[in-house]
Amino acid sequence: SKAVGRFVSGGIFGAILGWLVAGIADNFLSYWQMGFLIMVPPVICIGIINYFFLEESPKIKQKLESKQKESTPLLSSIKKLLTNRFLIIVLLFCALDLFTLWLVDDWLPFYVKESFGISSIEAAIFRATSAFAGIIGILFFGYFSDKFGRRKTLIVAVCGGLIAMISLLAISIMELPFGYMYPLSAAVGFFALGEFAAIYVLVMENAPDNRYGMAMGLCIFIGNAIALTGGPLAAILATNTVLGLHAFLIVPGIALALRLPLSLIAKDPAFIGFSEKKE
Repeated sequence: SKAVGRFVSGGIFGAILGWLVAGIADNFLSYWQMGFLIMVPPVICIGIINYFFLEESPKIKQKLESKQKESTPLLSSIKKLLTNRFLIIVLLFCALDLFTLWLVDDWLPFYVKESFGISSIEAAIFRATSAFAGIIGILFFGYFSDKFGRRKTLIVAVCGGLIAMISLLAISIMELPFGYMYPLSAAVGFFALGEFAAIYVLVMENAPDNRYGMAMGLCIFIGNAIALTGGPLAAILATNTVLGLHAFLIVPGIALALRLPLSLIAKDPAFIGFSEKKE
């Protein structure tokens, strides 16, 4: 989990830079598309570096060479994965996690701009505050997960994130000063992003027959497919119901609450000494 935490923290740091670049481009250049143009060259360079210089680990390379003659159809691999009911629970958790994450990432800056009348750069700094706290959160929960278990990590992170999300909504409804939103935004990032330190490890630990890559691919596919519905759903509710703009906090808050019962019934193989039967 600590390794996963370090890996994801790098991605979060990149997201912080992206939000700041986008905010500066919109606020000072009056051309929001410039943010995308600025970030394209580094992304291309990273792809080139990975292709030429990133080597496969010796352990994985040995496994690949020993199984070169084996060929498992894609649908058979998916079917095999879905026979593990605990993996299905983890996949649902991950889907709700990404649903919340992308909805908050895409719409929270818009929400605070419209609700509090702040500038684009202030909204970007506000969102970056949450992401910076997320770096600390995922490193902390990576350690916590290895010491106390994935399941306990998810329970603590979900409860903390839910309290922070409800507090954000309360401040907005009561029309308190925007300054109160910063520490709560940081708390949301700390707990919400901290979940990944446990959830990605649980996906791999619950994958039957060591199908780690396929399990992670299915996890991200299902998660992002469901996450695509978050923005349209919240926008429809914001436009056509009494919820108004608060829908952009209420909808991810509901998705966050739904993760609590899933975390309570999740299986933690590394900590309960249980392993799935290999067929």
